[in-house]
Amino acid sequence: MNTILFDPTRTDRFDELTYAEQVVLWGMRVWACGYRNEDPGMFAEAREGLHSAGLSARGIHAIDALMTIIAISTTASIDMRCHRCTSVSGDEHRLIAAVAEAQRPSGPASAARAGPARRFMSLQGQEARDLIGVWLPPSAARMSRDPIADLALDLKSRDLILRERKWIDRMAIDGAPISWRGHLPDVTLH
Repeated sequence: MNTILFDPTRTDRFDELTYAEQVVLWGMRVWACGYRNEDPGMFAEAREGLHSAGLSARGIHAIDALMTIIAISTTASIDMRCHRCTSVSGDEHRLIAAVAEAQRPSGPASAARAGPARRFMSLQGQEARDLIGVWLPPSAARMSRDPIADLALDLKSRDLILRERKWIDRMAIDGAPISWRGHLPDVTLH
């Protein structure tokens, strides 16, 4: 008989995420809100907050670049919540999981000495691309490797480590918003 063990990353509450996870998700949410409201200045104003939270200009730019790739290339609806929302969608967990995968050690010493894009091409980099590839065409998923790697490395260099989300692999990847508990509201952005 299979036993389902408690996994602290499997939460739908923003306040139960780690500090690093909250910073990353808040940055992505602010970007998405600005995009949806046609207010590019919204993310520009958030840069100071992200910098105060521990991200460098490289990490902040990586969020901007990744979200731009996703926004212009997505082939499916993505459940991104408002930056003030207290719940976390399955799709948002998937984005965090992609960055977390890119933070994992890449294995061989030669890969560890390579640049961020090379590390991202390792096994876990492929896993990270596969996680967001459910929404993106292959070319956009490849383009996402540098921003994901840059964000992952920036966070890691500041000891902001994202937790792995192994349970994401078992979630539906049919392009629909993902809900693992069946009680999350079906919200695109509110």
